[in-house]
Amino acid sequence: MEDEKESLDLEVKNEEDKEDEVSLYYKAKDLLEKILIDMHFEDVKVIGNLEDNIIKLEAKIDPKDTGIVIGKGGKTLDAIETVIRKIIKARSNKVKLNIDINNYKKRRDEKIIMLADQACKKVLKTRKSWNLKYMNSYERRLAHEQISKYDKLDSHSEGVEPKRFVVVDYK
Repeated sequence: MEDEKESLDLEVKNEEDKEDEVSLYYKAKDLLEKILIDMHFEDVKVIGNLEDNIIKLEAKIDPKDTGIVIGKGGKTLDAIETVIRKIIKARSNKVKLNIDINNYKKRRDEKIIMLADQACKKVLKTRKSWNLKYMNSYERRLAHEQISKYDKLDSHSEGVEPKRFVVVDYK
């Protein structure tokens, strides 16, 4: 009987957590829309979903305004994401937040993977280490994941933030 009660309590808690995640999703979505409208962008559309504990938001704005909201090297977009993450208290609520504008992050991820592949081919050909450009921690993780697909190669990071980079080594 006690086990059934604990199981029921756990189910109720999981449902409450899911409800909290849904309300956080809508709060994050509304905040992103408001920020973009307050930045005077017109025809703002924010779509998204909640996968497991990850809030994924994609904003569509006029393509000519993309550079303004993304900023140099994605810094403005990162700042917007950080502000929303802090407001919804993502860490304490155990949710992650991922915001993309006009598929910028998707294209950036594809570019990082392509650069990692190119470096891998150079290292396989020359058997000499190759350094990738400076990257943030997320980009380095993407590069390391791609490099790990090559049996004869290894990778590590060097440097000090913000000038850390991935080194591809021949094993």
